[in-house]
Amino acid sequence: MAESNYSQAQELDERAWWNQFGPLNEEVWQYNPYLSQVVRSEYLSEMESFLFKAGGRLLDIGCGHGWVGLRLAKRGMQLDGIDLSDAQIEEARRRTAESGLPNVRFWRADARTLDAQAQYDSIIVHALVHHLDLAAQVGLLETITDLLTDGGRAYLYEPVAPAPDPPLPAVLFDKALGGFFKGLTLFARSSGIVAPRFRAAQRSGWTMRSSDEAPIDLENLLAGRPNSLRVAGVTTWQAYSIMYANLCMMLRQPWQRWAGRLAPMFYRFDRFILERSWHRYLRAWPMAGIALEKRSKGLPGK
Repeated sequence: MAESNYSQAQELDERAWWNQFGPLNEEVWQYNPYLSQVVRSEYLSEMESFLFKAGGRLLDIGCGHGWVGLRLAKRGMQLDGIDLSDAQIEEARRRTAESGLPNVRFWRADARTLDAQAQYDSIIVHALVHHLDLAAQVGLLETITDLLTDGGRAYLYEPVAPAPDPPLPAVLFDKALGGFFKGLTLFARSSGIVAPRFRAAQRSGWTMRSSDEAPIDLENLLAGRPNSLRVAGVTTWQAYSIMYANLCMMLRQPWQRWAGRLAPMFYRFDRFILERSWHRYLRAWPMAGIALEKRSKGLPGK
């Protein structure tokens, strides 16, 4: 395995970034009910169907405010959530207290420090892997394999890097919509319809992306996974609809509500792109769901 370049200093910088900007990121990233239904309902349904096990144990690595794992905890799974950010864990605990769920624990930890004896039936990694370099990503897959029971399942939701040599239609579409979003973002900022708390954060350097983020190289990541971790499926879900929903969440009301009504159009754009396989070449960080399963001992497979 290649040696990871992800240093302790980078980890501390990442933790500091999330302690400062995590609440804003989570406020955007969770979406309002309408945007969540339009943009996320299909992949969240796939994730829950793949991971759910009645009475099973679920680990949410990089849980943030805990909203993803809590969806399955409400269906009866025992949820453990870990994150490096104290601020994120504090908010996750507050939300758990409000929900009254007895089957949930959140604490600050690195997945690498967890006891491998604490086996889980299911593991969620929601938009975390792309904060690591490739060697650290493969190391995380090894940790996930150690923590899963035989037959256990993991679901990763991550942005994917573009493949080389894109066809001309994909290049043109990517440039056209990329330019459109740059103009739309500049218009929103200059016209004063961005909510004050987000404008203030932007002046402080916040862009919704920490310094270590980059889309994952999916092919190399999966090639480096442990042999006992089977790829059950990879589905690309969104590209431009995620960008549009993020922008909508930064707007003042009623602009957020009005602009949000166009979200289905951008989700249809994504379906158009996916049907033509252009998503593999986009610089827009298309989001993919990666379903993994740990083989039971003694079972062959690729």
